[in-house]
Amino acid sequence: MRDSEDKDDEWDFEPFVLATGYDDVFKLSPYIADRLADPDCSDSERRKLEFELRWIQESFVDPPEKLSDIYRDVFEKFHFDLIPSSGFIALALEISVVLHMLHGEIPNKNFIPSKTASFGKALAGRLSSVKGDLFLFLNNSGEFLHFANGGEEFEAHNVTTEEIAALDSISRKLALMSEAIQRQERPKKWAASELRMLRIRLAGEVSSLFEHEFGQAAKPLGGSASRNLQDENNWVRFYQSIAYLLLDESATPDRQAVLWEGYKLFKNGKKAG
Repeated sequence: MRDSEDKDDEWDFEPFVLATGYDDVFKLSPYIADRLADPDCSDSERRKLEFELRWIQESFVDPPEKLSDIYRDVFEKFHFDLIPSSGFIALALEISVVLHMLHGEIPNKNFIPSKTASFGKALAGRLSSVKGDLFLFLNNSGEFLHFANGGEEFEAHNVTTEEIAALDSISRKLALMSEAIQRQERPKKWAASELRMLRIRLAGEVSSLFEHEFGQAAKPLGGSASRNLQDENNWVRFYQSIAYLLLDESATPDRQAVLWEGYKLFKNGKKAG
């Protein structure tokens, strides 16, 4: 996550606890609430916790108390049985932050420009045609409500001209986006290359977490030869567990090479820091 001095629009919001109240935060996650109440909680950790609470409040993710059980089941699936020094709830929170950060970078293997463009054009047409239906409904509803009670309800709920104009604007933008997509060609092996880079980034991101929580080097065994998971070390089993959570893959393709690339990324990041 970001250091305290690295502030930008992403973190520019009123502190979650002040806006929501401690009791409500405690209901979302007792662990996060207690961390935020700790006077030793740093600015960078506070922003990370508040960011995570937003995800929990919007039901995009479960609280770390629940995630810790889910993650422990995944660890068991991949025969990883070490105990984190900070506890499973703290580990679940850190893993969740990494997964959120990388989830938006997962390439869509089903993206086909022609189909997406056709869908966008059809959607633009539907938005455009709904404008006529909207005018018809407003005219009929207005006449009825004026006749029924003097038009008070109609005036209270009437759709504004600005809102109707927004339909036209969205329709035009979707049509333009669809045309732009149709002009593009999907790069060959796009999804495969993007996924490989994401796997390497994942290894780099969770390396420091693994070393901090388990006191072992985040480094695969041996050279370039692939190994079965049962013959691997704890780091590889930990990585495969997280890759399963992010990408739903039980065996990362070319895992040995990916982990060595991730190791270089991690070491270079430590030197830069």
